Amino acid sequence: MAAVVSSQVLPSKEGSLFRQVVKHYEAKQYKKALRAADTILKRFPEHGETLSMKGLTYSYMDRKEEAYELVRRGVKYDLKSHVCWHVYGLLYRADRDYKEAIKCYMNALRIDKENILILRDLALLQIQTRDLPGFVETRQQLLNLKPSNRAHWVTFAVAHHINGSCEVAAKVLDQYESSVEEMVDGEAYEQSEMVLYKASVLAEGGKAQQALEVLERNLEKIRDVSAGLELKASLLLKLNRRGQAVSIYKELVERNPDHYQAHAGLHEAASLTGLPPSTPSLPSTTSNGHSHPTPPSSSSSSSSHSPSVGMAGLSSSGSSCRGEWLSEHQRSTLSTMYDKLTLAHPFSSTCRRIPLDFKVDADFRKAADKYLRRALTKGIPSLFVDLRPLYSSPAKASIIAELVMGYEDSLREYGSQMHMQPTGRPWYPPLGKESPAGDSPAGEPQHPSTRVWVLLYLAQHHVQTELRFPSLTCDVDQAIAIQDGFVAAAYQPRAGANAPHQLKNPLRSLLFTAAAHAAELARRMDLSDRYLNSTAVKALFRAGYMDAAEMTAALFTKDANQVSALHDMQHMQYEVAAGKAHYAQRQYGKSLKMYLYVVKHFGDMEEDQLDFHNYCVRKSTLRAYVAMLRMEDTLYSHSSYTKAVMGAVRVYLDLHDKPVGFGTGLDEGALAGLSPEELKKAKLKRKKEEKKRREEQERQAAERERVVAEKEAAEREAARSKGEPKKKPPPPEKKEVDLDPYGAKLIATQDPLGEATKLVEMLKRHAADKLTTHTTAFEVYTRKGRLLLALSAVQRGASISGLAHPAVHKMLVRMVLHVHSSTVEQNATVRSVITEALQALLSSSDASLAALKSYHDSWVVAHGSGSLAHRLATAEAGVALDAASGKAAAAAAILSTPLESETCGHVQCVQALRVLERMGAAPAALEWKQRCAQTFQHSETLDGAKGITEDPYPDLVDGALTEAFGKLAF
Repeated sequence: MAAVVSSQVLPSKEGSLFRQVVKHYEAKQYKKALRAADTILKRFPEHGETLSMKGLTYSYMDRKEEAYELVRRGVKYDLKSHVCWHVYGLLYRADRDYKEAIKCYMNALRIDKENILILRDLALLQIQTRDLPGFVETRQQLLNLKPSNRAHWVTFAVAHHINGSCEVAAKVLDQYESSVEEMVDGEAYEQSEMVLYKASVLAEGGKAQQALEVLERNLEKIRDVSAGLELKASLLLKLNRRGQAVSIYKELVERNPDHYQAHAGLHEAASLTGLPPSTPSLPSTTSNGHSHPTPPSSSSSSSSHSPSVGMAGLSSSGSSCRGEWLSEHQRSTLSTMYDKLTLAHPFSSTCRRIPLDFKVDADFRKAADKYLRRALTKGIPSLFVDLRPLYSSPAKASIIAELVMGYEDSLREYGSQMHMQPTGRPWYPPLGKESPAGDSPAGEPQHPSTRVWVLLYLAQHHVQTELRFPSLTCDVDQAIAIQDGFVAAAYQPRAGANAPHQLKNPLRSLLFTAAAHAAELARRMDLSDRYLNSTAVKALFRAGYMDAAEMTAALFTKDANQVSALHDMQHMQYEVAAGKAHYAQRQYGKSLKMYLYVVKHFGDMEEDQLDFHNYCVRKSTLRAYVAMLRMEDTLYSHSSYTKAVMGAVRVYLDLHDKPVGFGTGLDEGALAGLSPEELKKAKLKRKKEEKKRREEQERQAAERERVVAEKEAAEREAARSKGEPKKKPPPPEKKEVDLDPYGAKLIATQDPLGEATKLVEMLKRHAADKLTTHTTAFEVYTRKGRLLLALSAVQRGASISGLAHPAVHKMLVRMVLHVHSSTVEQNATVRSVITEALQALLSSSDASLAALKSYHDSWVVAHGSGSLAHRLATAEAGVALDAASGKAAAAAAILSTPLESETCGHVQCVQALRVLERMGAAPAALEWKQRCAQTFQHSETLDGAKGITEDPYPDLVDGALTEAFGKLAF
């Protein structure tokens, strides 16, 4: 069918000018484009296509409102012009309103069904919004219109692949290959990628034998040999041809002995993985930046071809120490294998590290001794992070502790007897403290800095074992004492240059102020270390030194004074930590601003896909492209996003609840007893303090800019005096001025629950498998009176964690109470649905308050005396059901908790204290606080006997810290 012709046809001269408008626009010569458009509009002021092109040009000159107005007029004057609709869609696309842009493109295609340019733009937005059926249909239209274009074949195959039709995608690739007569030599890489992509598509579609045949038939075309071998080995494993798979995995290990996926595949192919027990109880251990990574599942992306099972000693879920699940024959075979690999690859840390996962008892002690000695001698900072997964086994943790304590005892004992050796160095001991002769330690002579690394490891070990195994005889005092020894050893006259560099606080104790001081001390020892800078920033935020933390973080920005540069670098860990710290100090505007920065970063990451849809097809990186699409599909489930969203929702909920003094940074409890006049004075005083601090910060920023300008002027003057040719100074960078540095506009929103709902909906779409998502959604929906959605949150929470979970129990109790106390008139059908669902949850014939009370009593009998979290749920639910009599029972339930329990950590004890304070049970709160203070003696929150009640570090005060920063030199 022929395209519909626009009713507005320009004469020859104006038609030529219109083509110039398009040409100037594409060349980004916007002023010339406007002049040509104005010339046409003088004669034809209602020419729709010219108005639309003028509006599109305006949009690139930061005149958005005028642009939309012109384009709307253009569409109004010429509804039958595909150009007008296409331009309208481009405006919406630039503003990330993809749904409206797609509607405009569809209207344009109704007028010109075979316009390839519009079809390409439509396909781009369909894959961006994951409209997969529409994407397949559009790509088929493009292929039908221009079958000679290679990209159309490839993208049509990719469309079917990501839509789940792997068999159709493989047939499309076959048909394309049959239509190509001969590949040129310059396309060797493209041929290789097409072979690997086709094989991976067939493998994903369950056609392992066909995929293997494709690889073997095109073996000489594959340029990425390692990827080809990995894929072939995984296919052989799927076909149960284990002998051939073993030989290929051995070849992969020989090619790269530090490739963990190759080791995992070798274990699986050789049947050396072991079977977990039916009810595994080993806790999962995760660590960021861990040098012993977990092999990812092969289903995570099309480019990952390792088996989905884990290695012997490292499971696919991240738990370690699976060696206990192996038979003696399997363990013996693995030991022999890795003895040979260690001899063949003496510099491979992987071949030495993996045996620690599957070896046990005496064999583990021997292997761990060798591994620890080597790492401590070399001074490897990440040693503890490397071995931390082994701490899921108390037996292995105990052996490691015994070995390292033996090293420290010997180094301390013999370190002072320098005359005993010609080298003047202390010696390592054997497994015991003395050699068989009994007179001196055996082993290689050691540098004094070795003791620094031993002490560092011991401090980290004691903190870790206290957190995981409270029953072990190690406490925070030991870690602090070792930390003091660590500092002393670092300052020994003969200590190496790198010893002070690594002085950082390894103690995750409850002394936040002391931790901030130690981290700041470590940072000042090596001002060029970014990691130490980040550690200090985190510690300063936790201790409440907000300005000091921001100034420290800004040291590594371009001018060492722009915290805003951290947002440009998408420093999400900083932003989440800053948001949490500001919230703790009731600086809600700043807190919300930091959290929303993180939300914006993820929106930018999603938007960045647009740059790759065409690029990856053009460069034939199809496996990486599909992996990128699948990664983007799970982008919003990232922990940084969920933390930021939940933090932002918490602020919005506080905004809705309107606590006394909200937004002023003043303490709610202190303001509650003030008269209106006193409250007004307190708020005014706070505003003056904020203004004074803001002016001081602006003064400091101006001073730093003046210093930078003077330095640049001095450099130019020095260059001129030396006779160097005068260089034209670079144009000043356009710095965006933050018009709302304190987030005042953000917290001034009139609909905080509406903003919170938008964030919660994103969490429900992308992190629906997390209980915290549904507890957050429940808080929002109950405040909005959306009882059906609140009920859905309870049901999803119950399906994830079960009705026995304390958070689910509290939600269910509150849900029933909300239904009975709601004053909103509900539809009869809605009431019926809610009642039936609550009856099912309560396992009762009705959803009355009496049935809820009976259910709560049964739950308390079954679970109420379990962990501290269950006792807190019992207390809060009991108070909600009966505020009068429930308060005493709640306090008794909390106070009866044995603090020796592994569930009674510091965080849980503080939560219990807050619950007692909210209930108004002051005597019980005081008693609980005193009991906890005896257990957590270093806690500042619980007023522990060894806690710091006053700030002993005046150098962390903003003024003194600023002076210290002025002396820094990078």
